[in-house]
Amino acid sequence: MGPVVFHLSVKNVSRSTGRSAVAAAAYRTGARLTNERDGLTHDYTRRAGVVGSFIVAPPGAEWAHDRAELWNRAEAAENRKNSVVAREYELALPAQLDAAGREQLARGFAERVVQRFGVVADVALHAPGREGDQRNWHAHILTTTRAANENGLGDKTRELDVKQTSAVLVEELRAEWAGQVNQALERARVAERVDHRSHTRQGVDKAPGVHLGPAATAIERRAIRERVRSLPDNATVMARHRAGRMQGDSSRGAYALERRASHLEAATARREAHMAEAEVRDLEAAPARQAKAEAERAAQIKALADAATARAQEAADRERRANEARAAQEARERARLAEVAERERRAQAERDSWRTMPLDQLTKEVRRVDPPEAAWLAEKRPEIVALRDTQARAEAQAKAAADALWSAKAKLSSLEIEHQHIRQDRRFGAQLSIWLHDKGIYKQPVLKELERDIKAAQKHLDETKKAEVGVKERFSAVNAEIEKAKGRAMAEIKEQQRPERERHREMAKILTERRAEQQERERSSELGKGHGRGR
Repeated sequence: MGPVVFHLSVKNVSRSTGRSAVAAAAYRTGARLTNERDGLTHDYTRRAGVVGSFIVAPPGAEWAHDRAELWNRAEAAENRKNSVVAREYELALPAQLDAAGREQLARGFAERVVQRFGVVADVALHAPGREGDQRNWHAHILTTTRAANENGLGDKTRELDVKQTSAVLVEELRAEWAGQVNQALERARVAERVDHRSHTRQGVDKAPGVHLGPAATAIERRAIRERVRSLPDNATVMARHRAGRMQGDSSRGAYALERRASHLEAATARREAHMAEAEVRDLEAAPARQAKAEAERAAQIKALADAATARAQEAADRERRANEARAAQEARERARLAEVAERERRAQAERDSWRTMPLDQLTKEVRRVDPPEAAWLAEKRPEIVALRDTQARAEAQAKAAADALWSAKAKLSSLEIEHQHIRQDRRFGAQLSIWLHDKGIYKQPVLKELERDIKAAQKHLDETKKAEVGVKERFSAVNAEIEKAKGRAMAEIKEQQRPERERHREMAKILTERRAEQQERERSSELGKGHGRGR
């Protein structure tokens, strides 16, 4: 029977090449399907060689078992002119297996693809051609490019569309297919095994084999083409023989009948020949495409290896920098601990010196090291001094504004008193003049001038009040800023003085303890002297 043939290839069905998922499914499964997108019907029900077909769908996607609905939904889901509408996995099935074993093997791989990508798989099992390599049992698995669920087709599966991942993923699928084939051969008690790796990668000095699926079909259709070339003569001879045997018809009618039959047969054969030529051209171009794909795959694997090397180097650099940073941190921590220990040693030595120092000298030292008040030091800071100057100017401006306001009020009050005094004149002539003035009949010059002065004085008073309010607000703002700045300065000074204050408190504590001890000794001495005098 010959060796077991290994073959797995992955191809795209793309609109950019004028193809459709509906037509591809109809051709591979030998079905009659209508493409709702363009209205074309693809009828391949008379196609020979299709020994079986079935659909594998994810759980819940029961609608996908209708082939026409499945592939029309796949077409409707894409709206670009160059969309990939389906993906085809072409598998060589071992001739050493029986029909059930081959179907089980193809179904197992389809189920794995469905599980891996969540797509729907349409499987077609093909027999070898009548005159081709009789080992060429093979399967075409046409899958959707979108994941399927109970509601239809969802997100696009792009792992096989991205150059960075497609080569590695196809290599994984080839390895998995080889494993499934070998398991099936082992179950069938066949000793041979297949390997998905090339002869070079296996270290075998042997020319690679050629998958005979398309080749066998092409050879078969070449034979048809040769038969077509000789068909007119053969058909004519046969027609003449049949015409001579026919009874009840004229030889001319029989000859015409046979010619029509031969023409129909010739047209069918020519159409098959054209299809064969197209597949032969595709077969001849396949090595170049395969070489290009192998080169791209090798480049991708190299890129992945280089990226992995770069990542490993980067990780090593990160670890080295982390170790260096950790060592530096540990060194700093050791230095800090040593410094703390040294400070503690000096502080303890200083405390011991305080305990042995004469009390009067210790008292002077306590007064000397007592740090100044933080508030006093804060007032000496340049920013506080500058703010105090600003405060003094604001205070002077506020005082000037208050004086101006008092002057404006006094002037207005004087004018109003003078105006009131004129109006209180009870003489007849004066009252008549005031009445004419109020009625607007005759404006009394003195009253007119007074009223103008009063109006001007009132306006000046309002402006002075407004100015005084602004000056007071500025004065309050300066005071608030001084308090904030002083508070910040005092906090900083207290933080800076904290070691000095702690040292002063500890020194004062020791001074207090030593004074108490001295007083206790003096009392004890006095008591001792008193007992001595008593005896």
